[in-house]
Amino acid sequence: MIVPVVIFTFNRPQHLSELLSSLSLNPEAQFTELIIYLDGPRHTKDAGLIVNSLTIIDLHRSEFKDIEVIQRKTNFGSSKNISNGITDQFRRHTALIILEDDLLVSKGFLNYMNTALRMYRDQAKVFHISAYSTFHSDKEVTCHFSTGMNCWGWGTWRDRWEYFDNINTAQILLDIKPHRYSFNFNGSHDFFRQLLENERGLMTTWAIYWYAAIFKSSGLSLNPASPLAVNRGNDGTGERHGFSTSSADAGLLVDNQEIIFPTKIEVDQEFMNRQIKYYRQSKHAIIELIKFFIYTLVPFKHQKSIINALLKIKIYVFNNLSK
Repeated sequence: MIVPVVIFTFNRPQHLSELLSSLSLNPEAQFTELIIYLDGPRHTKDAGLIVNSLTIIDLHRSEFKDIEVIQRKTNFGSSKNISNGITDQFRRHTALIILEDDLLVSKGFLNYMNTALRMYRDQAKVFHISAYSTFHSDKEVTCHFSTGMNCWGWGTWRDRWEYFDNINTAQILLDIKPHRYSFNFNGSHDFFRQLLENERGLMTTWAIYWYAAIFKSSGLSLNPASPLAVNRGNDGTGERHGFSTSSADAGLLVDNQEIIFPTKIEVDQEFMNRQIKYYRQSKHAIIELIKFFIYTLVPFKHQKSIINALLKIKIYVFNNLSK
């Protein structure tokens, strides 16, 4: 059985076109059903972009078994669009593959996802199949279990998604707080703060709640040692802002390498240590110090605007130094 693919998109027809083009190169594409959630407009200018997205979808219809478009009449926003859409589709399907429009996938993406979802379907401890990786293997690609998840191309099953809860944030914080160090990958990355910022209205995200559900259930996520999907959404066209590395990362996508799946359903501590090391090395001391003072001294209602302003300055400086 080929697992359906759910795609979430909004006002980026060019990104959507590139995603669908990359997905269509998978041999399994012609047997795969796509369900595309197209969010409603926020502004007048979005209307034309949404029409363009519909045109892009029509151009790709012949490349897949079927494409169903669910067009929102109003703007749900990314978090609500995704979390509600996944929940809705699990009323119809027992397993799903999830993509957002700012991703590119390899020619081996669908094979990897379908194989893993079939292989670990009856392993209740396995909650999440990730396609993205921060690491890059040269030949065969090994896969590893850890407690962390990544949502840049992923899949799961209906009975695991039932643990997802993005409503009871205060209780989730209470449950996780005693285990904050482990939740934060041994203190290497502050995932707990994302829950706090959601509770305080500083951000509205869904993925941190899925990670919290997995963590609270002592669940595992499968991670490849090389990426089968990469993100290029940090280019300022969407809700994320940062340094887009899509051009470089696209060349690292796994296409024909052999993929080795683990038979032991347990944390691969060596791989987790690599993840923890990656998070620690990704930190910048000055930025972390600035964030500490902002989070400590600035009232929480002003924290988001200050962080966003500093991020814009950081991006501007980086882009100009890179020229």
